[in-house]
Amino acid sequence: MEGRLTLSLRRDRSVQMVFTPRIGAAGNSSPVLAKDSGQAWSDLVTRFGVSLPKAQASIAQLRRNGHIDLAVSIDGREIADLFQSH
Repeated sequence: MEGRLTLSLRRDRSVQMVFTPRIGAAGNSSPVLAKDSGQAWSDLVTRFGVSLPKAQASIAQLRRNGHIDLAVSIDGREIADLFQSH
């Protein structure tokens, strides 16, 4: 499923990630909270399929700006995790 992944650097240096689908999903995704930018980098690669160089550049931009949006495409397993009942 294609969509936008919004990353926000919080005051405690944790990173909140929210996936917003382009089309086809009802409801809101559950935010993913990474304890720091290192874990966020790992989540970008393993959960959201971002390439290593793009993940590295994205985290550098997040550290500079405090907020970024990325176009991503995620698989069915991750979709189920993100859209589980709250």
